[in-house]
Amino acid sequence: MNSAKLKMYRRDVRKDGTCGIYLQVLINRRKLDIGLDIKWPPSKFDEAVGCKPRPMKTKPEKLKETETVNALNIIIGNAKTKANDIFLFYHVRNLPIDVDIFRREFHSNMNKNDFVTFFKQKSYHRWNKGLISDNTFKQEKSTLVKLIKFNESIPFNSFHAEWGQEFDLFLRKTYGNAQNTLWSEKKRIRTYLNMAANDGIAFIDPYKRFKVPQKKSRFKALSKTQFKKLIDFYDSKHIDNIQKVVLRRFLFSCTTGLRIGDLRILTTQNFKDGKMTLDPKKTKRYATHIDAVPLNEMALRFLEEEKAFTKSARLFFSPTEQYGNRVLKEIAKLDRVKLDHNIHNHIGRSTFASLYDQAGGNHRSLMEYMGLTKVETLMKYVQTNKEVIADGIDKMNSSLKESPANS
Repeated sequence: MNSAKLKMYRRDVRKDGTCGIYLQVLINRRKLDIGLDIKWPPSKFDEAVGCKPRPMKTKPEKLKETETVNALNIIIGNAKTKANDIFLFYHVRNLPIDVDIFRREFHSNMNKNDFVTFFKQKSYHRWNKGLISDNTFKQEKSTLVKLIKFNESIPFNSFHAEWGQEFDLFLRKTYGNAQNTLWSEKKRIRTYLNMAANDGIAFIDPYKRFKVPQKKSRFKALSKTQFKKLIDFYDSKHIDNIQKVVLRRFLFSCTTGLRIGDLRILTTQNFKDGKMTLDPKKTKRYATHIDAVPLNEMALRFLEEEKAFTKSARLFFSPTEQYGNRVLKEIAKLDRVKLDHNIHNHIGRSTFASLYDQAGGNHRSLMEYMGLTKVETLMKYVQTNKEVIADGIDKMNSSLKESPANS
């Protein structure tokens, strides 16, 4: 029989005559003592009642003593309630429990009744332990803001089959979120729903029947012609210092395939003898590693120019991505450039993969270069364009002309 009883360390008397109070937990004949950080005279303690007031001479002293006793008994009551809630939670769900599980649950502040609170606490815990990046934590906070605006409290037992659709409609109406944004919000919510399920919390999966499809990426890679236009502007005398710094960072991404998050952490130590070594930040939890891959001539050029410009260990620093994207869009609109393309920092990686593919590069080596482990992921980056299609048609026409006539 599992139990949690109030006890006192009566043999361990302090100099002031008080003893420590603890909760004695018994599970499958194993004992666990949980200290409550409360000290009180043994003569004024009852295991069934808790702390009792000590005799005081004056009325103010008696009043203060009563307030102290009430506060201590609230702490004791909360501890006993929490212990009973843990037993009830595991009993109702027919889940096994031992003293180690009980200790973890008792010292955990994770809310198992309200999803919004659970999401908030779990997200902070993961970030604080280094399990998620600063950027992921920031994105999850954004999702939390939307959840709270939808409903400040979402009890787990309030989830129903139509909840996912209702939240989707709320996001569309309130924020005007596009399809891929809706998909991202659903992905983050499902992450924490899965964690809740793994913790034994029972609820109806709101996304079991309602699916949020993901559209094809809107991040379109630059074509070879568009890329050369930016190189020409970078080399021209018409570019100013700010444009040059921002464009160099973007072009370095286009010639190395580095993510924005990896550009933020680059230092001179990542480069040696014309080669790059890096532990990608986004996939750090999967232990992916880019090991001494050679840089192409353009990337080497941008690297050396960046070193000369910064004169420090940190490379390709940018105050904010929004500012850099704004400068890139301004460059694209210049008469000397005239790029009819949504240019921003996120397309650098796709541009590298696509140009590498068009040059006839091997996909296996490209995956190693970019720190990828799945071909499906690579195919999201490798894109085609009208220039490539037209070039393919020209090659097809030439091939057909050269083919011998049928007899």
